[in-house]
Amino acid sequence: MSKEDELAKQIAQIEQLAKENPEVDSTALIKNLMEQNRLQPAIPTGIKARAYIVCLFFPPFGLYYVIKFFFAAEDEGRKQAAICLILTGFSLFLTLWIANGVFSANPELEQIKNLNPQDIRELLN
Repeated sequence: MSKEDELAKQIAQIEQLAKENPEVDSTALIKNLMEQNRLQPAIPTGIKARAYIVCLFFPPFGLYYVIKFFFAAEDEGRKQAAICLILTGFSLFLTLWIANGVFSANPELEQIKNLNPQDIRELLN
């Protein structure tokens, strides 16, 4: 049962209670119920922040949060899973691109073998 269905069920219970007992202020109860549901996010902000940090700085481990959020019951979980997947993919691409650039910038072994030790001494002096 989704959060919206539960909220609708609780509102119906409040309205039924107001019909049975006219002294019950249904407007205040419904307002209070809406405020409680508005203040309780499905996924806490701290967990989202931790997931984003892991996805950006440790790309393979970001897939843990993708799976965790994807199988969450809330619709917000699937949205967060998509965001984590995009961040993980971007970070993994960037990491591989930088690593490729670093490793391809190294001189080849043949170039190192062709260096003359006398030339190196002259450069250092």
